[in-house]
Amino acid sequence: MAVKWLFFALVFMAARFLSTRWAIATSLLLLAVYAALCVGLFFGYGRIWPMFIPLLVGGLIVLAVSGRRLAHEVREKRMIRAMFGKFLSRNVLEMVLLDPNLIRLGGTRMELTVLFADVRGFTTLCEKTPPEQIVPLLNELLDKVTPVIFKYDGTLDKFM
Repeated sequence: MAVKWLFFALVFMAARFLSTRWAIATSLLLLAVYAALCVGLFFGYGRIWPMFIPLLVGGLIVLAVSGRRLAHEVREKRMIRAMFGKFLSRNVLEMVLLDPNLIRLGGTRMELTVLFADVRGFTTLCEKTPPEQIVPLLNELLDKVTPVIFKYDGTLDKFM
């Protein structure tokens, strides 16, 4: 009887505290060891240990804990994609999705290049031209600049 509870505890701890891949692999190994123990006891000593219910419960523990963790990871990746997808290049976003620890308060010290660009004569142009004509010009400029920034894994902070 105590072996069953030890088995359940080990499966739960593996599913809860290991990474998803390791949790599933370790739990499957534990399930196989328990099944082999039950079969070995039956053929070796003629003892009958309950096998089906403990294996079923162990499998359900793995499914429940791993499923919950996977659902959490999917939600977290969706949130990161929604928050940073508009500002980071696709490659940088994929790096962040693979390791969310890359995002942390306080930032990280690194060497980088910053570009501040000013459209020559834009203020004067805006004073003389109606907004209906300025917006298409701005959109054309930004449509050409933005892909180049992302092509080189740049981060777009804002247009002002």
